[in-house]
Amino acid sequence: MLENPNPQISALGENREPPLLLIVDDNPAVLRTMADMVENLGYRAVTAPNGEEALELLAKPNTIALVLTDVVMPGKVNGIELANEIGANFHIPTVLATGSPRHRFMRDMSDQVDLLLKPFSIDQLDQRISASLTAH
Repeated sequence: MLENPNPQISALGENREPPLLLIVDDNPAVLRTMADMVENLGYRAVTAPNGEEALELLAKPNTIALVLTDVVMPGKVNGIELANEIGANFHIPTVLATGSPRHRFMRDMSDQVDLLLKPFSIDQLDQRISASLTAH
């Protein structure tokens, strides 16, 4: 992912990079679109095509401020399991994006995650990210 060339200015006037968001989705087109959306909102983005790779990224030293993940993904770690793992071990806010809020995975949802219903607008995404970052 390309980094935003315009660092944010903090209240103290010092330059700092915008928050880094981890985007997780098994659909490459959706993954790229969501990454583009968060970058257009002024955040930096790093992506993972599944829950396993997301956990590998999170285990490395980094500054990930928030995870935006799909709920239904193939492999050993779906979005709910990823969100629960993040809440238990990384304490990073997580936003779950789903088109199926009544999916069977949703009953295992952690209280530490926010839900974003697909399809969503860039304004809805911006509001959810801002609220999650502020609340955490």
